[in-house]
Amino acid sequence: MCTSEVTRSVIALGIHCSTTDDFMHHAITLSLRIATCCLLVALIINPLLAAPLRHAEPADFQYEPLSDRSVVDFVIGGNSDTFEFQTGVSGFKAFALPNDGSRYLVDIQSFVDGGTDPAKSHVFYPLAALLLEDFLVSRTTELDSAHFELPLLEHAEAPAYRVTVLLDPSEVNERYLVIYTAPPLSNQGQSKRQRHSRAATDLAEQGKADLLGASLYGRLRITMRAVDGIRGNQGPKSSEATR
Repeated sequence: MCTSEVTRSVIALGIHCSTTDDFMHHAITLSLRIATCCLLVALIINPLLAAPLRHAEPADFQYEPLSDRSVVDFVIGGNSDTFEFQTGVSGFKAFALPNDGSRYLVDIQSFVDGGTDPAKSHVFYPLAALLLEDFLVSRTTELDSAHFELPLLEHAEAPAYRVTVLLDPSEVNERYLVIYTAPPLSNQGQSKRQRHSRAATDLAEQGKADLLGASLYGRLRITMRAVDGIRGNQGPKSSEATR
């Protein structure tokens, strides 16, 4: 019964029993108290049912610092912050890159979960955005830049997709790294399996064909190492990732 119905019932009862001002005063007071309780309940419950927070700007992200020889394991899951990228809303993880003038190779691994059964396996397809000091996007990776690796053939610990990014401050001083995915992939896993299955020619390609279930969540690892004598950029292509 809503507040207005309660109020009408109380007032009707008062008219039936008594028409004194005292009763009407108590009826109105009771109605106000019920309305106040309903408002308090709404204020408590609504935040619990609210959608995950979407940051207004990349400048609002929480950036975890990286340094030479950093190895960071992390999970992008249901409790992760989300943002509406150009590819759609995605959970993400943000990092602050070293600013010491050195070149770095950044390896981003996204591990396949669910074993080798194509019906159960899934992976968070990693995309990376590189941001400048003013948080404008310098470049982003594309899905095709992810390299599938098997433990035996690639010396990996587990089946994973790997994206490698070269940071060269002599060309562009990129300060931030954001890892996210493309949500529409979650509905395209079957078509990708079929396309890759037709082109599978060896064990690595067959493994890639069988482990293509896309997921909005995943286990990832970032590994950084300083390098010398490497020129030019690898992996990312210029593209706007955030609005």
